[in-house]
Amino acid sequence: MTAYVTTLLLTALLFVRCMASADSTLSYKEITGLPQRIDWLSAWLVRPKQRPDVQPLLPEARPTQPWPYRQLDSAAAYSVSITDTHAVVATVTHAPVPGITSDMMRWWFQEGIYGRSSYSEDESAAVWDNYIRWHPQQHIYQRVKRPADNGSETDDSAEAEAADTAQERRPQHPKSLMLWEICEYITSADPTGYTTANYPGPEATEKEYFIKAIAEVRQLDEEGLWVTVPTWTGLGPTFWNLKHEWQDTPAGLAINSTQVVGVVDPAWRPIWFARLRNAIPRGLFSQGRDPTWMLSQWVEHCVEEIGNLEHILPGLYRPASAERLADGGSSNKGCHNHRSDEGPGGLTAEL
Repeated sequence: MTAYVTTLLLTALLFVRCMASADSTLSYKEITGLPQRIDWLSAWLVRPKQRPDVQPLLPEARPTQPWPYRQLDSAAAYSVSITDTHAVVATVTHAPVPGITSDMMRWWFQEGIYGRSSYSEDESAAVWDNYIRWHPQQHIYQRVKRPADNGSETDDSAEAEAADTAQERRPQHPKSLMLWEICEYITSADPTGYTTANYPGPEATEKEYFIKAIAEVRQLDEEGLWVTVPTWTGLGPTFWNLKHEWQDTPAGLAINSTQVVGVVDPAWRPIWFARLRNAIPRGLFSQGRDPTWMLSQWVEHCVEEIGNLEHILPGLYRPASAERLADGGSSNKGCHNHRSDEGPGGLTAEL
């Protein structure tokens, strides 16, 4: 907490100093590099003394994917930009994913992602975590840290339906949201991905992009997925937002992906305050690196993992769907817990 209070105080001092030479329009260039200074300041206050040793988290081996990754130019559109409030925004309009439906996507994030499977029907074939199969070079693991609490546990079906309706009508309190722990190494010196055998250690280059974050699942249904990484700085869910919005089409599932660091449309004014406030989560996210470069790396990663779903998801979904029908046709609507793994607690992000 002391670090964040110090950040705010030093931010104010830097702003007053720069205001002496900046005019009233306060454009990005006219604030004389103030946001970049606050980015660096925020990063310096939270930056670990050395790169984290992630070797214990890495898999012992990684599979060789039998099909090529989707290329970045396959996307209908993509961009990385800095908004007027100095939030950093990355967007991707993916090419339709054939053979995939919105129900498959909901099942994938609720259940399928936590299973294990192989690339072959041969019983002797190696079995891998589905999350690693989703992107064999860069994924490490995803776990449920805390199940969602919808507050509707009751024996009476009418009471349960009323409770669910009431829950839908009011904003979810953070304590009721499911928590995911997500661990990925999006950019590394080894293009095949790090394992316990080839990881070079904490001295790995600063240009590498490793993420280990605990995120709140704010939406998971037939329309899309929305997760956020909050902080205890009073910024709420504005630190980091990731959305996948999907819709069934004749050509396949249409998916739009958006990642935002900071606040695009703040409810507070003046604009210079929005820019100063956004500099803090931007610094926490980038930790001294260029946030636009980091989101550019994520755009390519996102195109590759979404493209992989057409190769792995139908084969996993069909037997699960048949089993669900055999059990009476029950279907999960919305966000539920399917697996919980132990791990370090707290809302943290290590990038």
